[in-house]
Formats: sequence, structure tokens, C-alpha cells
Amino acid sequence: MKTFGFALLFLFFALPAHAQRTGSNGVTPTGGGGGGLGGSLEGGVSGGSTGRISVTQFSVVSAHGDPDFVMSSFMPYKQAVEVGRAALAQSSQSLGDVARAYREEKARKQESGGIPQP
Repeated sequence: MKTFGFALLFLFFALPAHAQRTGSNGVTPTGGGGGGLGGSLEGGVSGGSTGRISVTQFSVVSAHGDPDFVMSSFMPYKQAVEVGRAALAQSSQSLGDVARAYREEKARKQESGGIPQP
């Protein structure tokens, strides 16, 4: 009797499982699996055919950047600090000077009706 039960159990699990396929054609474009009455939470009640989904086409494109681009390189820490200090020294305006120039430019634009003046 045990052998018959195991054989029956084996045959039951050997049958193909068609779970969540009631009234559906499989995966839907929204990512749900199925329609009709089964399927996932996304596409479980819709049913019907969505048609054929086209094959993705890939193409090769060329990209280019700024012609003034200089590839960065690694340098020792002390040299990097010197380069940073030199870059900071080039900016001679203080934050207050920049804010004052901005306010003056804004006032000039308002006086001229939004047309920038030289």
C-alpha cells in the first residue's frame, strides 16, 4: 500500500504544472504573469492577448566631449595641495565682492527692462 501511495504521489508531482495560466497568454507588458483569473497582483483580472512585443533594436552611437578636456591624473598629496592653493589664489574676489557685483547687475537689468547692458 505504501508503494502505491508513493507511486501516486510521484505521478502527481511529475505532471506539468500550469499554475496561473487560466485565460492568459503568459507575461504581460506590465510585468504581471497572467490574466484571466490567475496571475500576479499586477495583471490578475484583465485577460486577453496584448499582441506581439517587438524585438529591441540596438545601435552604436559616438560621443565626444569638450575639446578643452584634459584627462585627470593622480599626483602626490603635497603636489595636489599646491595645485589647489594655486587655483584658490587665482580667484581674487571675495564673496562680498561677488554679491555686490550680482546686485549691481540685477539693478541694471531691472532699469533696462531685462535687456543686458555692457
